[in-house]
Amino acid sequence: MPVFQYKAVNTQGEVKTGSMSAVSQQDVIGKIQQQGLIPISAEAATASLVVKSKAPWRLRRHHLNTSEIADFTRQLAILVSAGLPLDRALDIIRQVSSLPPMIELVEGIQSAVRGGEPLSKALTEYPKYFSDFYINFIRSAEISGNLAESLEDLSRYIEKAHALKNQLLSAMLYPAILVGVTLLSLGIIVVYVLPEFSKLFEDMDASLPASTAFVLGTANTARDYGLFLIAAIVLLVLYVRHRKQDEAWRMRWDAR
Repeated sequence: MPVFQYKAVNTQGEVKTGSMSAVSQQDVIGKIQQQGLIPISAEAATASLVVKSKAPWRLRRHHLNTSEIADFTRQLAILVSAGLPLDRALDIIRQVSSLPPMIELVEGIQSAVRGGEPLSKALTEYPKYFSDFYINFIRSAEISGNLAESLEDLSRYIEKAHALKNQLLSAMLYPAILVGVTLLSLGIIVVYVLPEFSKLFEDMDASLPASTAFVLGTANTARDYGLFLIAAIVLLVLYVRHRKQDEAWRMRWDAR
């Protein structure tokens, strides 16, 4: 039977950690709840060891990924639904987290909440982690008084969206490799092979059909100016990406 490492809090908000043998993660959560504790996380012991072995790498990170934001949302939902005040719930998440970026994020949100700002307002200071959809969803939940359930819905949405994104990336990887290899092969033919045919035809002093002359001309142009064309395309892509950070420019672009 596998062993799970868990983190939980009691009704007073005190953090409890430990390990127990169970059939599954859900079994661990059920046993923790039977003890009158609020489960925060439960991981297989092997997974915990892997995380610890990567700790030096994780400490060098300066940002959080989508899965970690989903974990933060789910943990906050669990604690708020258990009746803990928002400030105390954030404090518990800060205590149980081992990620410096997460601790920094929670401390910033907690400081804003303690200053009297609603959670939705505090989240606007971190646009790289919380989208407009996320913030507006929280704002609606605050108005309706249904924050815990909305946080749980958000965590499920983020996890499903992240899983779907990974599936799409995996499905597109093989076609992308094929396209890349095809373009590379075509580039080699155009730049190195076709010019040799051009020399052959010149030596034969033969008149070429229009289609053949066009292909050979294209090959010569690609060979002579290919690097400039690639540089121009890269600069154009970088320019568009930079301009998309301007909200007014995005609005004009989308209105076309």
